[in-house]
Amino acid sequence: MPVPVAAVDWIEAAGDYVRLHCGDKSHLVRGRMGELESTLDPRQFGRIHRGAIVRFDRVRELRPTGHGEYEVVLTTGVVLQLSRTYRDAFKEGLRTAPAQRVPQGSQGR
Repeated sequence: MPVPVAAVDWIEAAGDYVRLHCGDKSHLVRGRMGELESTLDPRQFGRIHRGAIVRFDRVRELRPTGHGEYEVVLTTGVVLQLSRTYRDAFKEGLRTAPAQRVPQGSQGR
């Protein structure tokens, strides 16, 4: 049974598979991050790390951890690391994403 894109909170690399995190469930699907990322709407999803992609409207806040690094806190309470490599592009995508839910003061610089 295919997983609806609207149900996906975030995606995690798992070798030749990806794990789709949907609320309190997860689904292991054969495929690579790059392949999956190319099929996703870049207005809805952004890469935060070599091994993780996040749905913008599931982000509660970006929490600075020092030295230009951030944690991404999801609406589910999951906390993920935002790598410096993807930081600027992710923050821009988050800023311009439709129906984005990040409180204005929590994006940091």
